[in-house]
Amino acid sequence: MANAHDQLEKKLEDSNAKPIALPLEFLKAITCDFSSELVLGEGGFGVVYKGVLRSGKIIAVKKLFEICLKKETFQNEARYLMGIRHQNVVQFLGYCAESRWEAIEKPTGSGKHILAEIPKRLLCFEYVSNKSLAKYISVQSVGLEWNMRYKIIKGICSGMKFLHEECCIAHLDLKPENILMDAAMIPKITDFGLSRIFGDQQTRTLTSNPMGTRGYMAPEYLIRGVVSTKADIFSLGVIIIEIITGRRDYPYVQQGCPGITTRSLQQFTEKVVRSWMDKFIISAPKYKSMEICTQQVRRCILIALSCVHPSMERRPAAKDIIQMLNAVDQMQIMVRTLTSNTITLEVESSDTIGDVKAKIQHKGGAMNVTSKIQHKDDNPACRFCCTFGGRQLEENRTVADYNIQNGSTMHVRLCNSFYHKPDKSYIYF
Repeated sequence: MANAHDQLEKKLEDSNAKPIALPLEFLKAITCDFSSELVLGEGGFGVVYKGVLRSGKIIAVKKLFEICLKKETFQNEARYLMGIRHQNVVQFLGYCAESRWEAIEKPTGSGKHILAEIPKRLLCFEYVSNKSLAKYISVQSVGLEWNMRYKIIKGICSGMKFLHEECCIAHLDLKPENILMDAAMIPKITDFGLSRIFGDQQTRTLTSNPMGTRGYMAPEYLIRGVVSTKADIFSLGVIIIEIITGRRDYPYVQQGCPGITTRSLQQFTEKVVRSWMDKFIISAPKYKSMEICTQQVRRCILIALSCVHPSMERRPAAKDIIQMLNAVDQMQIMVRTLTSNTITLEVESSDTIGDVKAKIQHKGGAMNVTSKIQHKDDNPACRFCCTFGGRQLEENRTVADYNIQNGSTMHVRLCNSFYHKPDKSYIYF
């Protein structure tokens, strides 16, 4: 028995292993028989317990309520998450589907018992230590800086793009409570109990019993039961607004009154942007580029408002949102080479200095610089070095860290000074 337990733990320790069937006794053992002291949280479909392996590794064990067992909740989560692997989707580790015969006293109070088959359904996931996003986006959560909020927004959007484009899954219950934060504050989408998967060429379906959380449910899903990925986009828009403002308040688009709607959307956008600009000014040392951060805030709020449009056809797809976010991060830097050629380099504020050097070397003009150095020194290992403000830039630091602005000019040249080794090219900003 101990050997079987060890084998199961070994499989759960393997980050590349596929989800496996887990015996109920094993799950009872690692949760101390589902002790109330090990409860991590409770949702609409079950209680989540902390499961502790002998190695000390922790996993999350979700025990479904009996009332949910007749529904498709268990089958949905187990079937849809099998094989899904993405950094912004919680990793599914295993499942338990067992039934036991138990003696149950009749409700009449006669003292007589009947034997009934009681199903047990459990799901196991990676343990995500920082609880849910809901903990971090309330009005009181003023400590979450913009850079972190922006990273969270991009992570959620990346996870939604993967689910919609690669897996053809509509989540249908996207809300802050169903987005978990790991130790590095990377968001992970969880709880697929209401999800639907679409077949080839299928983009929507209908349900007579729409379920979810009011405030995050798209109007066509709530009122008419229309199921599509655009329902998730509506929920995403609400969440982005919450992340940025700490509230779910936003101007409602009035059909047939475009003038009023446009003004209210503009006023809302400017109010949010001004609020963040004030924070950037007060906390200037924390933000390397106010211009970039302000553009990010504006783009995010505009995306969010387009996501909550009452017409599902007017909402963007997840892949379009990713493109819009990437566009605001892109900057143009002019690169002047030894041969006096000038090339335009597209970089992102999140690019590391190493990324920038790689992009330079892939540009035709800069390749001449590389080949000249290598020819002169006959050293195939010669490499670029970067300096800024008289100090060498670190490979793992980002463009934003050094406050390199849009339109900056970068000079690429060989430095023959005795202060530096002659087999290196130095980049000056």
